[in-house]
Amino acid sequence: MIRKERPIATVEYNYGNDGRDGHYYVAYKCPCCLRNIPWYKYETACDRCGTFYDWGRNEPHIEIKRSVKWDGE
Repeated sequence: MIRKERPIATVEYNYGNDGRDGHYYVAYKCPCCLRNIPWYKYETACDRCGTFYDWGRNEPHIEIKRSVKWDGE
């Protein structure tokens, strides 16, 4: 049986062309060699180290949590 690893998913920010169309996106890296995985295609294995990826059934999404904190408390 082939062992698969889930890619590392992080939140990155793209400033866009002129700073007005900036947005957050999910960036992927190989869990073994940390090579960037192109966002536009789901590769089955790493070209550098050969690790097979487990993409799972669900798409990752960005979860935003905000809170208010008073200074001095």
